Order: sequence, then C-alpha cells, then structure tokens
Amino acid sequence: MRVLVLDGCRPTRRRTVALFAGEEWVTGVFEATTVDALRRAVATDRVDLAAMPMPAGSASEHLDAVREVGRRSPDTVTVVLPGADDVGLALAAVRAGARGYLLDTGVPEAVRAALRTIAAGGLVIGPGIGPRVLQVLSPATHATARSVHFGPSVAGSPPPRSCLAP
Repeated sequence: MRVLVLDGCRPTRRRTVALFAGEEWVTGVFEATTVDALRRAVATDRVDLAAMPMPAGSASEHLDAVREVGRRSPDTVTVVLPGADDVGLALAAVRAGARGYLLDTGVPEAVRAALRTIAAGGLVIGPGIGPRVLQVLSPATHATARSVHFGPSVAGSPPPRSCLAP
C-alpha cells in the first residue's frame, strides 16, 4: 500500500511518516507539504492511503481535499489526524469521505493498529468522540465500512505539540 502524508509542519509530518515505518502492508511513504501537492500526487500517482491533518484554521480547504481525493481516486482511503478531538470536524471529515479521524498523539502501536484497520476498509473514530459521531451519522454513512472502532485511546499520551516552522 502506497501512503501519502500531507502536513506542512515538518516535525509532525516526520512523526506521522514514522508511524508507517516498518509496517509490512506499506510499500512506500511519500510526503506532501501542501494541499495542492496532495491533489497533484493523487492525480498522477497511485496513492492507496492519504493521511492529513485537520487544522481548525484551514479545515475547509482540507475537507475539500478529502472530497477531491474521493472523486479523483475512489480507491484511496483518507484518514484525518487532527490536533484535537472535535465532533463537528470529525462529522465533516467522515461525511467528506474520510475513513478515520483520530489523534496521532496516542501510543504509536495503538495508532498503527488504527491505521491498519482503516487501510483494511474499517472506520476509526477517536474514542473521546466516536460514540457521539456515530449517534449523528446515518447508518448509510458508515454501512460500507467493514468495521467501526473507537480508538486508539490517548490516555496518558502527551498533548499535541505546536508547530512553529515547517
């Protein structure tokens, strides 16, 4: 599986890329620093999984990117890795076509397990907001997922870090 990681913040992009390192189901990890670069990569390369942040200040642009990935490459799975749990953004991301909305600050093995579930066709929503998100979603929205998980747990995990420079 070819993975594309979108993040304009170099430290968090590197941390996300590291989550995929050594995973036997990953055949390559590529990086994009802008939404436009993500769009180009999806249009020209075979990308199986796109992982991206959902910054509150540019959520609209990232939601558009999730939708566009789905239109341009219906077989590409998208996962959103936000800095904080937000029911509204999680709902918007799933409705836009994302198969995952989870904090990437959890225990790396738990995040990797969640990413494997998403790559296999499941839907993963962070445990802090998962039940509330599913209460709102219609059954048709998540009926195509092979499995639905609330995870990974972020208990005892460090809080998200700020990124000041790419």
